[in-house]
Amino acid sequence: MKRNLYLDFLKGVAIISVFVIHVNALTFDEENLTIFSLYFDSFSRFAVPFFFGVLGYMTVTRYIYTENWKDFFQRKGMLIAIPYLLWSLLYFFVPTVYPFLEEGHGKQNSWDVLLGYSEVHLYFMIPYLTFLIFTPAVVKAIKKFQKQTISRIAIIITALHVLLLISVESDVLSGNHTWYHETGYLLIVHWISFYSIGLFIGINKYAVLSLVNRDKWERKRSVLLAGVLYFISVSIYVFTFKVLFPYATPHLVLNALIALWGFSVFYHYFRYSKGMRYITLLGGNTFPFYLSHILFIKIGYFIFCSEGITPMNLILVSISGFALSLLYVLLHNKIVKAIKNNVYLLNNEKSYICFRRR
Repeated sequence: MKRNLYLDFLKGVAIISVFVIHVNALTFDEENLTIFSLYFDSFSRFAVPFFFGVLGYMTVTRYIYTENWKDFFQRKGMLIAIPYLLWSLLYFFVPTVYPFLEEGHGKQNSWDVLLGYSEVHLYFMIPYLTFLIFTPAVVKAIKKFQKQTISRIAIIITALHVLLLISVESDVLSGNHTWYHETGYLLIVHWISFYSIGLFIGINKYAVLSLVNRDKWERKRSVLLAGVLYFISVSIYVFTFKVLFPYATPHLVLNALIALWGFSVFYHYFRYSKGMRYITLLGGNTFPFYLSHILFIKIGYFIFCSEGITPMNLILVSISGFALSLLYVLLHNKIVKAIKNNVYLLNNEKSYICFRRR
């Protein structure tokens, strides 16, 4: 199937934001943390919700046409699960550099490798893979029930998740910690509203797109309005200290929806620009970038920040880390292509042998 450039754009801006979060996180200690650090972090927090939303959207618009689920899981296992485990094992032996982690955090036993504890970003893979496991059941439900019914279910699930987040946020502000935090955001319940919103948009995509495709002046005003609203929303996020527990507050749902609206209008207004091509290209290669970027951020940290963290040092870490991550993307794609070619040749050879035996 042809790639959806709109989704690639959303994933492109999301993975850039993930990179910003993890470079900026180097400043999260008493000595270096500033209001600018909190703003950089807060502005980028729509990223993970975007990825789960895209997965929900793809379930409706792409995975619903899957006929052979065995091949689906074999492909996902080879292209996603195995690289994840290999990188998680690699990170198990890489030193911790983030100041908010204890020395040796996530590097004690094999469960740390399997559950994504060996590095700060790998928790994402557990709920993502879980959603993939449930994809056949979701597709079956979409085919069985009317679109209106699925849309209502998605809205109800989102509302229930927001109510749960309100309760969790109240516990945090009261100084209590619940199972929501102790499970490390590894469960699909932590991300179910974003996935459900993706399902809803996928089912009602033409109605949603009609809200975005307005005349140029209206789109300009929409981008500006979304930007202003997002800045206000992020400021509330920062000054109420919700930025310190970003995934345990209903405020994240609001931020993600405003960001989605703004970026959607932005895409439809600038989709034919040259810069958009680079973002969508990156968006089509987010997985290898996601797996590798922490390693290259750490390498940059050891090279440029040995004597302390400064804005210039962080810029150097960002440039080197981003460039090396892109180089790894090229290497990763060559490896995947070689594996696919070998599997294709092997399948053809097996088919030929079976044919000769007949």
